[in-house]
Amino acid sequence: FNTGDVILDYKDEPRGIYVIIFGTVQCFRKSSNADVYIDQMNIAETFGELWLLTDMPSTVKFVAANPSKIRVIDRTTFNEFLDKDGTIARKVYKRFTNRLLKRLLTPQHDIKKSKVS
Repeated sequence: FNTGDVILDYKDEPRGIYVIIFGTVQCFRKSSNADVYIDQMNIAETFGELWLLTDMPSTVKFVAANPSKIRVIDRTTFNEFLDKDGTIARKVYKRFTNRLLKRLLTPQHDIKKSKVS
């Protein structure tokens, strides 16, 4: 992917789990018809698993921040891995949970949360 290429767009069905081989990927959410920066991911990080696990289209847009190579583990292969090996499933869930907790517990999240309340 070249800089600025959309890898996974809003409402897209993910093809699988996206693994960043090299490069940087930024993610955005839609707010009042504008893209709002959420986070940035780097080499060896993954995305797309949330929507695979919930069978929902993406509510986030992922964009290459610089030239990037992304490997996709397709849905069928991913599900077979999870079904056959509990160790892989546990690692996927643990990594995803840690990433989610990190984002939820950042001061930036607390500021946004207090403004919404």
